[in-house]
Amino acid sequence: MSVYGLPHTKMYWGTETCISQVADVMSRNRWQAIKTNIHLTDYSTSDRTTGKLFKLRPFIDSLSSNLQKIPIDGKVRVDEQIIPFKDRHSLKVYVKNKPKKWGYKVFALCDSSGILLNFEIDTGKEEHDSELPDVGVSGNIVLRMTEVLQRHMNHKMYYDNWFSCVILVVELEKMGIQSLGTVRSNRLQDVVSLVIRS
Repeated sequence: MSVYGLPHTKMYWGTETCISQVADVMSRNRWQAIKTNIHLTDYSTSDRTTGKLFKLRPFIDSLSSNLQKIPIDGKVRVDEQIIPFKDRHSLKVYVKNKPKKWGYKVFALCDSSGILLNFEIDTGKEEHDSELPDVGVSGNIVLRMTEVLQRHMNHKMYYDNWFSCVILVVELEKMGIQSLGTVRSNRLQDVVSLVIRS
């Protein structure tokens, strides 16, 4: 189905648009029954208190662990990505400056080749890891993304001005991760607070 990319699944079984590679494998009713009833989580063992993504948590955890097996390049980047989606869902967001404005927001750590190394789906509330220093909402995302990187291996991290703040740069340097990002002028007060704490 993804190869042919028809706009509606029913078209794969239609009289004028039938695709035999799909229609000969199973009937339309069988496909719809599978699509309606497929579940990725065993409700008897799942913890519904783990957030809005509890149904997908086993799949997400499995994918994350497999991504960590990929050899990591020395240069990495953290950025946000929109997975296009226009139907109704509580996780759907609108970001006016993105090419695809409606969809799910995902924070991603990629290497210089564009290979995904780590990701986090934005659920609308910050999930601060108590084992990591608190450097603000956007900075905390970067620190969580870097958990897959080995410390003091001179990785070079790049990010845009939404993530960038002086305290984040200092914390990454303590981990042996060099970083570079553009800076918003309203985030420069971090320098003053950092000097006062020192």
